[in-house]
Amino acid sequence: SVSRLGYLMFRRPCRAIRFRRLGVRAYHDYATNIGPCGALVNSLPKSKTEWKQFELSSDEIEFYHQHGFVHSSRPVVSPEQIEVLQAELDALADPKRPENGELISRLLYEHHYNETDDADNYLFHCLGHWRSHPGMHDLVYLPSISVPASQLMGDVAVRMWHDQLFAKPPQYGGCVQWHQDYSYWTRSIPMNHMTVHIALDDQTEENGGLVYIPGSHKWTRNGGPLPTAAFPEGKDHVAAASFTTDMTAITTVLTEEEKEVFNKGPMKKYLKRGHAVWHHPLALHGSFPNRSNGWRRAAVVNYFADGTTAAVDGLMLANIPALKAGQKFDGKFFPVVYDPVNTAHIG
Repeated sequence: SVSRLGYLMFRRPCRAIRFRRLGVRAYHDYATNIGPCGALVNSLPKSKTEWKQFELSSDEIEFYHQHGFVHSSRPVVSPEQIEVLQAELDALADPKRPENGELISRLLYEHHYNETDDADNYLFHCLGHWRSHPGMHDLVYLPSISVPASQLMGDVAVRMWHDQLFAKPPQYGGCVQWHQDYSYWTRSIPMNHMTVHIALDDQTEENGGLVYIPGSHKWTRNGGPLPTAAFPEGKDHVAAASFTTDMTAITTVLTEEEKEVFNKGPMKKYLKRGHAVWHHPLALHGSFPNRSNGWRRAAVVNYFADGTTAAVDGLMLANIPALKAGQKFDGKFFPVVYDPVNTAHIG
């Protein structure tokens, strides 16, 4: 794992550090692999009966629609699979690995050894690693997370949107400000997205586990997400507000009625290692700093429904071709991972 010395060496603001090397080394782009490549799982279920074992209960689905999130009742990844994922995360988070620079420039969507502006609140954050590491690639195809996502989105065919990794080191781990995911995703329409957060370590209040405001998925502005969180002085800056230690910044954009609910505090149900939580794109969530003596690591997979299109012209993510407004998200960078109507439809 990444040593304390390793992250202390980089306890200063640094975004997407790139290492330049002589020559070019070709890395395999796992986006070209349709379905699992064998790092976590060798194959997908063959029959609808086999797929069905991964479905949520009607009570779990009802809980999701009422609160905006639902936690898994059983692990979605095994201890052996977690070891694979942890090793890949630790490699990506290690600033002493110069090969990460080539992955950043060629395959990854984002990479931040420390995405905070505070040297005492360190937060590793990465997107796009499903293309660079086989375990992370297989994770997006796991039926234990894709089947429930389909159910909660209305029994739709599910496409990969993008993945994320978060790592908070002991004592100095930073926070993630309260936010709604779709506030970052309005370039993709219509809104039928799903976030799956998988704990790679036990999460607790002390280590900054993920928490939610129940019912906040119904908080909208003109049918869209809440405005971007602002600093208390009113300066609107999404990146800085997302990782400041002031966890009250979101209140600057809430109505009085919403503030009343928010001030009651989050539902404090913390994930166990290997368990997951699915949440609505408008569910207000965040996590506090890690002041424990252990790491708090998590993998996130974001999906959207088949048929989602680009709302604007331009790059949707780094290191993939641009899309035109109205163009459908499809192809190898946005594969179908589960289709309840045709379970053989992958890719």
